[in-house]
Amino acid sequence: MRSGSFLDPFGRLRRGHLPGTTWLVPFLAATLALCLWLGWQAMDAARTHREAAESALRDHAHMAAWQYSRIVYENVEDLLFEIFDDVPRGIGQRVPPPDILLDDLDDALRDNRGDWVCDCPDLRSPAIVFRFDVAERRFYTLMDTVPRAALSALAVAVEGRLTTQRRRRPDPELFTLPAGSVIEESAAIAYRASNSFVDGYDGIHSVYGIVAPTRAFSPLFARWARRGSLLPPAIVGETPNDSLLHLAVRDLSGATFYESALEFAEALVAHDTLSSEYGPLVIEASVRPDAAGRLVIGGLPSSKLPLILGLLILTLGLGAAALFQLRRERQLARLRDDFISGVSHELRTPLAQIRVFAELQEAGKLRSDIDRARAISVINRESQRLTHLVENILRFARLRRTGGAGFVTESIDVSDALADLLEAFRPLASARRMRIDLAIEPRLAVVANRDALNQVLVNLLDNAVKYGPAGQTIRVRAGRRDATAYISIEDQGPGVPVADRRRIWEPYVRLERELDSRLPGTGIGLAIVAQLTALHGGDVRVEDAEGGGARFVVELPAAAEVESADEPAAAAAEIPA
Repeated sequence: MRSGSFLDPFGRLRRGHLPGTTWLVPFLAATLALCLWLGWQAMDAARTHREAAESALRDHAHMAAWQYSRIVYENVEDLLFEIFDDVPRGIGQRVPPPDILLDDLDDALRDNRGDWVCDCPDLRSPAIVFRFDVAERRFYTLMDTVPRAALSALAVAVEGRLTTQRRRRPDPELFTLPAGSVIEESAAIAYRASNSFVDGYDGIHSVYGIVAPTRAFSPLFARWARRGSLLPPAIVGETPNDSLLHLAVRDLSGATFYESALEFAEALVAHDTLSSEYGPLVIEASVRPDAAGRLVIGGLPSSKLPLILGLLILTLGLGAAALFQLRRERQLARLRDDFISGVSHELRTPLAQIRVFAELQEAGKLRSDIDRARAISVINRESQRLTHLVENILRFARLRRTGGAGFVTESIDVSDALADLLEAFRPLASARRMRIDLAIEPRLAVVANRDALNQVLVNLLDNAVKYGPAGQTIRVRAGRRDATAYISIEDQGPGVPVADRRRIWEPYVRLERELDSRLPGTGIGLAIVAQLTALHGGDVRVEDAEGGGARFVVELPAAAEVESADEPAAAAAEIPA
């Protein structure tokens, strides 16, 4: 026999080592490695697909932003030239009044030659229409109600703009101011400067302009956003821009001229900026994320992530099942070892005593009647222990195999059943100098199977004798509550911890203290009690006894009362063992 075998030289199974489980270790290691590899594949696939989608969205967003900014630039430039058409670039002695802007503004918004025909009520009625004489720092407006502070702020803004743009030709320009500086809202200021050579002054003499809320331009930008396709028609077909894109026009301070209604969560935003004479205005564009498959020529490859995740889950499930099975197999092996050890010990002790006294009798060494009577008593007692053990094992195997099929019940007098049982149990109790205190209600009967009831009571009495101290008093009580009869057996042992009161009814389960103390036992006695009680439609439980120890209570269906000729037997009595 090789040293690495799971059997010792006598062919016995080593504790905790199972045949056929050696392959599980590399299998579980391979399963774990496969799970990790699949997880990495899933993350890598998700990352690759996300990068492809983001790249496509980013490219198309930049394309849309560039196309839209080109359209906005062309139309803003044409519109401003139309508005300021009558403002001369060099005016000599003639300085026209500011009202020329209102006629030009109205004509521009009605001009069918341009792509800016618009009702635009907020733009047709600007907040301020002005002419600002730079040299004199004097404003001429059409509205007498414009606050002086607003005009002062406007003068500062215009002069600052002229200073910034002094080297450029005096073409129409557009810039913005934050809310509250000139009007309550963020303001868009469109203007054009006029040169003059009056009185030896060579430079910008007058500035003509309008002040309107930035939102006044929104209808125009919305119109331009619907003009043509901002993405390649070969890809998007006739899908309108506002179904694929989110567009916005803002200035550097964040004041919004226009923003489309369609918004996307976690969209990639592309920006383009118009030249400085127009704001500079910032164009924002983003593509709806779920359109990435349409915007990539040939479409994105289908994601393998669901398949990989499914395989990962399946692999993890198989690994978990294997681990559970391995753990369960080891538990069963340990329980089997404990059961075999317990049965062997239970068999060996009574057999040894029977054999010793039988050999003494055979050798003629038991010379006195007292010795022979004691030998017969020991042989009888140990034979009963063997019979009880064998019946427990056979009953347990039968219940596991048949599930209680053919279980027949009858009305049983509890007083008679307990009297017969205690008489048979007397030798086992007397060996440890124990007393039994019995109290039974008169005429108490239960609906039960006679053999099964006897097995239940024997197992509970055996438990009380086995785990109680020598010289203890075992209290047996029987009574009735409504339609239920109960039988309780109470010992003076260590009791059952609360945490273990559910698991003691499971097969092969024994408390750690019992294993440590090497008390004999198979771990199936209480499991048989629970199964047989359930077959009767009853219940069994364990609780603390009044003076310490454990009280096992069996509840069974009560039968009709029986006639008892021995009335005193139903009263409380103390039976010496």
